[in-house]
Amino acid sequence: ATAVAWAAAAYTALCFRRRSMARIVTAKEVAEFLRLTETTVCKLAASGDLPGFKIGKSWRFDMDEIMERINRAKRQVKRQVA
Repeated sequence: ATAVAWAAAAYTALCFRRRSMARIVTAKEVAEFLRLTETTVCKLAASGDLPGFKIGKSWRFDMDEIMERINRAKRQVKRQVA
């Protein structure tokens, strides 16, 4: 039980830290998460359809912004269906 309690506390601390600090990920990680190709993710970012920014030639994404975009799209679909 002690190991389980320690793991739960560690997970809670990690979640708190992630909430207070942006989680910046690569185009490859976003592609895996959304089940798209990396090329598609970069094209969506370049067109402004996916929130992201470039560091040099590489795209980076804030997962909070990605999740907000997903949630916004879900709300729009629900409104259209209702």
